Amino acid sequence: MKENFNERQFEEMVQKHGAEAAMEGAYVPADVTAEERAESLRALKDLRARLSEEDMIIADFGQLLVWVLDHIKSPVKGRNFAYFLKEFVRASRQTQVAFAEGIGMHQTELSNLLHGRQKPSRPLFYRLEHYCGGIIEAKHWLRLYHLDRERVFVEDQEAKAHSVAKVLKPLVRWQSLNS
Repeated sequence: MKENFNERQFEEMVQKHGAEAAMEGAYVPADVTAEERAESLRALKDLRARLSEEDMIIADFGQLLVWVLDHIKSPVKGRNFAYFLKEFVRASRQTQVAFAEGIGMHQTELSNLLHGRQKPSRPLFYRLEHYCGGIIEAKHWLRLYHLDRERVFVEDQEAKAHSVAKVLKPLVRWQSLNS
């Protein structure tokens, strides 16, 4: 893996292989003919065949970064920290056992994270950032986790009702002031 991946290195990948290969997420616009689409997909396949394994991993991490940033801007229901961690493991092109070993954790801990049974930690965010050479920064992993927590907070109406019931006399009734 390249360490300290940065925008300059990404630009070099774009120059060397083209933006489509660098992002590994090239798509063909919907408004092209079937023949144009087939030709574009053939060209992309040919380009991918010339990439090294490391370049393909970098491209996969780059594509995942785009998905992560899109999700942070506009969360997609059903996608959470565990979903993106699974995609990260897939992009690394390693088994879960090898991945867990590579980031210095037990495979059971990784499995628990992938299934949402364990909360991620700050050290994990730093490890993930370092493992991919900085392509996906620790702060993005943290934001993904915070989005999970926010979703749970907003959706837990039972906990809200239970807590609100404990307030004996509200100081202000904002809803009545707005009506």
